[in-house]
Amino acid sequence: MKQFVTFVLAAIVLQALVGCSSDASGDSLVSAPGGVRLKNAANVVGTYQLDKDALRTVVMAQRPVGTPDVGPAAEASLKMVDQMLDGMAGSIFLDADNSCRMTMAMMGQKKSLLGSWKLTGERLAITASEQGLEEQTRLAKFADGMITIEQESNGQSMSMQFRRVVK
Repeated sequence: MKQFVTFVLAAIVLQALVGCSSDASGDSLVSAPGGVRLKNAANVVGTYQLDKDALRTVVMAQRPVGTPDVGPAAEASLKMVDQMLDGMAGSIFLDADNSCRMTMAMMGQKKSLLGSWKLTGERLAITASEQGLEEQTRLAKFADGMITIEQESNGQSMSMQFRRVVK
């Protein structure tokens, strides 16, 4: 079970940070020179932290079939997930000049990515890379002060949510 939880958490985090998405809709995600085209784009600027409670719910829903929901095995599973989440941290920083920074720490490893962001409606495109590596774009949803990055892991849809830090 520990290996499964470790795999799920690692897959979600790594895919969310460095995974590549494309925009099949044909809609433009390009901002106008000097900034984003939307009037409310300033509402996006800020710091967002990984919502560990939401991620806990996602991971627990991904447990293998037949895993008990109650009893000692369920309690042990929940304790293991909580321990892993306690050692995890993630942030997205969206700046007014359309630059961004993303950081994630998990299992003793830390990743930092730098790049840019663009917003169209509720669609947020974050293009970033680790130092010296190729930039990749991740599409996310921005709504109600929250960034949601959808992933597919083990054939199931999963999401990571980042909530705005209150200033």
